[in-house]
Amino acid sequence: MDRRLFRAASGAVFALTAMTASVQAQEADSASIFDVERTEGFYEHDGFGYTLPDEVAEFPGLNEQLTAEREQARAEFDDMVTELRSEMPDSPMLDHLAMDTYWVSPGRAGRLLSLASTTYIYGGGAHGNTGYGARIWDTAEDHAVDFAYLFTDRYAAYANIDRAYCAQLAAMQADRGVETDYSWWNACPLLHEQAIAPGSGSGGAFDTIHIVVAPYVAGPYVAGSFEISVPVTQALVDLVKPEYHDAFAAAN
Repeated sequence: MDRRLFRAASGAVFALTAMTASVQAQEADSASIFDVERTEGFYEHDGFGYTLPDEVAEFPGLNEQLTAEREQARAEFDDMVTELRSEMPDSPMLDHLAMDTYWVSPGRAGRLLSLASTTYIYGGGAHGNTGYGARIWDTAEDHAVDFAYLFTDRYAAYANIDRAYCAQLAAMQADRGVETDYSWWNACPLLHEQAIAPGSGSGGAFDTIHIVVAPYVAGPYVAGSFEISVPVTQALVDLVKPEYHDAFAAAN
């Protein structure tokens, strides 16, 4: 039930199946463009919330899409509550059931709007779950664009980002004491399976690629989530399709 709700609620283009980071690890990542510190307490009185940035209202297609996803998430959440109240009518956890999706915009450049989401779910058990999503919107055509579609050669683009992404992740794993020698965490998680959102530190063209790796994907629950920021290189800019070229610039 939780995983089904999670998929509907996140509105992500990526398959996000990992569980939540610890609250301590989330609060430590104060610079997160995925707003990971906002995972509890930002929902309505009955435990449901779905927050959108102001930019969404400018684009009818985007607003319609996310509004539909919100309604679907609301229905899934209500079904979960009804089921759990039927199964465990006296359980104290019923007072804490929650699902909160919080979208932010890491930037807007050229004809592209970058969006990132954090979804928190508590459906019973020892702790809730947190997952992350991302979406890129072509504001000229009013439709979503897959990250890989932005480039003339998706494989070269992913390879360009992958080197810095895997190196940063390995350093973060070591810093958090994640044992990688003889575990399934020793391989760098596939980049295309993570939430990826371009962003801008200056408010101009996208000069950073933000990647978030959810808990349990690259370490145990206590290690939390891993957010990696990869500077945009000129080599990556050269791979951007002409219609999106002005949305990217090499980091200084």
